[in-house]
Amino acid sequence: MMSRGYRITDYRPKKRRIGDIFDIKNEVSDLTDRVIRMMIGKEIENDFQLFTMTAMGLQGVGKTYFCKYLAFKAYEVFGDRVKIIFTNHLNVAIDQFDEHSIYFIVIDDAAEHHDSKEGTTKAQRIMAKRWFRIRHIAKEVSKSETGRIMIIFNYQRWTSVHPNFRNPQLLFALGPMADTNDIKAIESRVGNIAYECLGDKLNQIEAGDNSFKSNSIVRITSQPIPQGVGWIFGDFIEKWDEWPPFLDHAKYDYTKKKTQADIIDEMLCEDKWTIKAEMHKLYHEDSIDQTKISGKYGVSRSRVSQNISEVKEEITRRLASA
Repeated sequence: MMSRGYRITDYRPKKRRIGDIFDIKNEVSDLTDRVIRMMIGKEIENDFQLFTMTAMGLQGVGKTYFCKYLAFKAYEVFGDRVKIIFTNHLNVAIDQFDEHSIYFIVIDDAAEHHDSKEGTTKAQRIMAKRWFRIRHIAKEVSKSETGRIMIIFNYQRWTSVHPNFRNPQLLFALGPMADTNDIKAIESRVGNIAYECLGDKLNQIEAGDNSFKSNSIVRITSQPIPQGVGWIFGDFIEKWDEWPPFLDHAKYDYTKKKTQADIIDEMLCEDKWTIKAEMHKLYHEDSIDQTKISGKYGVSRSRVSQNISEVKEEITRRLASA
């Protein structure tokens, strides 16, 4: 059922319109349906899943339109059960977590706050910790054991991509790169044949056909070239009521109280608490036996138990003062 208020073109370019390279090279196939099925996934009881995507492209090649198409496909399946978040900062996205257990998150202009050179400040280290714990945070806030987070980071340059996001499950290339190092990086990941096709797409956009903005070369990173490389032909969506407003980190009001997950992330980055917080995480989140934890850190089991108790007390104290 189509959502009210949006306009969507009935457009799927024929192979001949992509250019001669696409016509004669069977390696660059249509992976649209397969990729969407991967992104949507299967709901599995007691499993909170994370599905990661990275989109590459200079300004004007359609990253936002493409993300809107992916979000629309998620909404087609999940309806109001999925919460769509459009921002430029991971912390903003996490602050938007609520009773929903399914999310589609777009981190736009990701290099602004998630650059490859990140990691020097405490705030940046905390954000990195939160990324690795994002499923646990969503589980805690939603109070649900089953859920799915679909998240896509948009970048203009591969050299700016944060190391955490260089191995997504899906890599999208929406247009040719400008910098030599970026060209080599993307070409090595999608293959030279598919990369050359991006020039055909850009030519169509520059000729005034914006419908091509919702198309992309995709690499399924778990598979080799060329089997894991192809086109995704997205419907061109201009207006859609369910597409959320952009939440800019610079103007965002972080009004929510800290959660237990927030406090653990802070403690993991504090020298006094790092090891104790790691033990707490292994025991309570990863369900590791205290005897195994004591072996891992070379301390007695009673010391492990004491450290876990101290972390629990500190969490209670900080929650009370938040």
